[in-house]
Amino acid sequence: MTRLAWFAAVSCLVLAAACSKQQAPPPDNAATTTPATSVTTAPTPKPATAPAAAAAAPAEVVNAGEDLETVDADAAPATAESPLLTAALAATPPASVPGSWKENENYMRLVPTQPTVGNLKSGRVEVVEVFWYGCSHCYALDRYVESWRQKNKPAYVDFVRVPAMWNEGVKLHGQLYYTVEALGKLEAMHSAIFNEIQENHDPLIGGDPVETGKLQAAFAGKFGVSGDDYLKAYNSFGVDQKLRRAEQLNRAYMVTSVPTFVVNGKYWTDVGHAGGENKLFALLNDLAAMEKAGR
Repeated sequence: MTRLAWFAAVSCLVLAAACSKQQAPPPDNAATTTPATSVTTAPTPKPATAPAAAAAAPAEVVNAGEDLETVDADAAPATAESPLLTAALAATPPASVPGSWKENENYMRLVPTQPTVGNLKSGRVEVVEVFWYGCSHCYALDRYVESWRQKNKPAYVDFVRVPAMWNEGVKLHGQLYYTVEALGKLEAMHSAIFNEIQENHDPLIGGDPVETGKLQAAFAGKFGVSGDDYLKAYNSFGVDQKLRRAEQLNRAYMVTSVPTFVVNGKYWTDVGHAGGENKLFALLNDLAAMEKAGR
């Protein structure tokens, strides 16, 4: 299967509201896995004891006192019926959030609170978007995310993106993201990468990581990045460490579909639970305000 044929097959599956975690089919090169996506309908908000109430169950939960760096990727998955997950999410009574938002309906509380991506300064609140460049729903939402980030995000909010890390193919898009970030080219290239993949149907992934690096380097060349500089960053220790950290955060935040949003490592939501794109950003602002107030 050619790269274009692979991407066309993937695109045909994008028919509902969120790109969800699923095993990818084998590529031409049997040693490598390329990404595929299954799409689920938008979650219907309803009272629940876990984020899994409207989507697939999260891969695992980090226990209280457990170091994020030691999370076992092979541990038995937590399910919606898991006593551990149910008890964790039900342990804390619902908080009062400005507006008409309801815990376990519009947003879920992660218990225990998980680490943030950055080291937050006093008075700062972090909002994370977990996304995938191969997800058409992330692409459709991205212009609204960018508008909120640039114009309507509270001044005390630090916005961070974390790539999905479900399989080797999806991870290669994560490697693209962190490579471009390391080169200081995110502002110039982020939207262009989405456009190249979603509109031009170029997945920017080859048959293996080496070919992928070369394809991505050629694309980055359009933005003034030399091939040598791109490949040096692509293969760097710093990018590798960020990919490992992203895997840990995907598990800690119980990510099963994208786009997913997490506020201060404590509150989990998405477009479906918020009630639509317009309500999503109001909810994020209100959750951030609640964290800012220390409630």
